[in-house]
Amino acid sequence: MIYEIWDRRSGNRLGEFATPQDALRMVSKMAAGASHDAIQGLVFDREYDGRTTKILEGQALVESALRQEAGETSASRGVRRKPRRAFAKKAAKRK
Repeated sequence: MIYEIWDRRSGNRLGEFATPQDALRMVSKMAAGASHDAIQGLVFDREYDGRTTKILEGQALVESALRQEAGETSASRGVRRKPRRAFAKKAAKRK
């Protein structure tokens, strides 16, 4: 399984990655210096067994990449992330 970032407008593949985290890391770096129009043309997909599946694109892709980067930065400083709602609800029921 590989993860790819594409520029939809030019049709160029910008990178191939072993993990989705690596792909999102590249997008967050690109977003820092790219124009709004350039970001809107990005597509994140997964290729497995000859099939390609689109995961995210455009602004949603950039937002996801920036959230991941913020989470990694917080984790590296020892800041705990908020639990997901589903997990929080299950934990509350156990009490």
